[in-house]
Amino acid sequence: MQVEPTVVAEVDADVAFERGRWRHRVRYARARTDMSVFDVPLLLGEGEDPSGASPPAAP
Repeated sequence: MQVEPTVVAEVDADVAFERGRWRHRVRYARARTDMSVFDVPLLLGEGEDPSGASPPAAP
């Protein structure tokens, strides 16, 4: 089920991203009432790495 975004949240995460998931817990920091949902970029596409690293080559 898809939902409409209504709130921008700030989260704390480190750079350890592996196999499509964060290696360490991502923590909620605060609601960003100074921002609109239109001020932030869309979610990453399927399989994209948020660190910007290229995916490993297929064997």
